[in-house]
Amino acid sequence: ISKTSEVSVDTPAASMGIRGGICTVSVTALGSTTANFLFGQSFTMTSQGVTQTTTTPGSTIIVTPGAPPTPPAPTPPGSLQPRRTRLPRRPKCPT
Repeated sequence: ISKTSEVSVDTPAASMGIRGGICTVSVTALGSTTANFLFGQSFTMTSQGVTQTTTTPGSTIIVTPGAPPTPPAPTPPGSLQPRRTRLPRRPKCPT
């Protein structure tokens, strides 16, 4: 989560930056990186000297080791559900 300044994340396959927003990042055992831009101003992913940028929430960028990142594409429906179940739940408010 980034509120005002850019936050950088590095994985074995890519470097990412998110500004004023939220993204999820997953890395496989083989080093492939998938990032989902959920909300915010902008998200970038760089690998092999190529940078892909999106300002569209609901975008996914993927990179495999040794390859440039894919262009941003719509996040497939249901693909975030496995990640969502790993997030901490908000405590219930008393009624």
